Amino acid sequence: MIQTLMNGQVGRMLQRLRGSRFVSVPGTGDRLRQDYERDGFVAGGRIVNRAQLRRLRAELESIFAQRLDPASGIEHEHHEDGAGGEFLKVYNLHRLSPAFAELVEDPRLIAMVASITGCRHVRLLLDQIHYKPARTGGWNGWHRDMPTFPFIRPYQAVTAWLPLDDATEENGCLRMVPGSHSWGDASDLAGDDWGLGGAIPAQYHGHVVREVKRPVRAGHIHFHHDLTWHCSAPNPTERPRRALSMHFFDADARYRAGGRIVFPELSHGDPMDAVAPLVLSVDDG
Repeated sequence: MIQTLMNGQVGRMLQRLRGSRFVSVPGTGDRLRQDYERDGFVAGGRIVNRAQLRRLRAELESIFAQRLDPASGIEHEHHEDGAGGEFLKVYNLHRLSPAFAELVEDPRLIAMVASITGCRHVRLLLDQIHYKPARTGGWNGWHRDMPTFPFIRPYQAVTAWLPLDDATEENGCLRMVPGSHSWGDASDLAGDDWGLGGAIPAQYHGHVVREVKRPVRAGHIHFHHDLTWHCSAPNPTERPRRALSMHFFDADARYRAGGRIVFPELSHGDPMDAVAPLVLSVDDG
C-alpha cells in the first residue's frame, strides 16, 4: 500500500514537472486579453483532444505526401535558413481537409480570438503548416506577421498557432519579444517588409529587447499579435516538429495594395470577400 501511494505521488510529481516545461495559461477571459495586450502574445490552452490530434496528423501526412504532384493544386514552399537547415510550408489546409476545416471554425477558438481582439466577426486570411523535419529542421528567423496582412490600418489581426507535436526548447519552439507589438512596424530594422534583418538588437528606440521561449503542448493554442517580434529555432531532434498557423483579422478590414501579399483581383480599399470569404462569428447563444 505504501509503495503504491509513493508511486502515485512520484507519478503526479513527474506530471507536474513535465507540465512546467510548457507555457502557463491565464485563468480567465479577462486575463487572456490583459496578457495579450501587455505582451503581444498569450497561451490559450488545449482545444484539440488526442483523437482529433491523431486525425489532424494523419490528414496532414496525406496532404504532405501529395504536395509535389502538380495535379494536386496544393500550395507549398521549401525554405532554407542559410545554415544547413530547412523548413517546409503547406497552405490552406482547411480547404483540403475536413479535420483542419473543423479546427479553424472551432467556436472555442473563435471566442478566444474575439476576446483578445475585441472583434466579434473575423475572417480567416489563410492557414499554413510549418513543418520542421527531424534533424534538419532549420531557423525561421526573426520577423513579424504584419506583412502577411495586406490591410489598411487600423485593423485587428492575430495569429493562432497550434503545434501538432509538442513544441519544446529542444525541437524549435516559438521565441517572442514581450511588448514588441507596441513598438510600431519596425520597418527601419527590416531588409524587406518581412524579416527583421537577422539578429535583433539589445535595445530598440529606448525599449529593452528581451527574448522569451514559448514551449507549447501539442493540441494547445498560442496567440500572437501581427506586430510581435518572433522566431523559431532549429529542430535537431529525431522527430518532426509540425505546427499550424491560422491568421485571423477583423471582418471589415480593407485591402492595402502594394504590400508583400498581392491579390491582383482586388483594388486598394476593396473589402476582402473575394479572397477571404470565410467569416466566423462569436455565438451569441
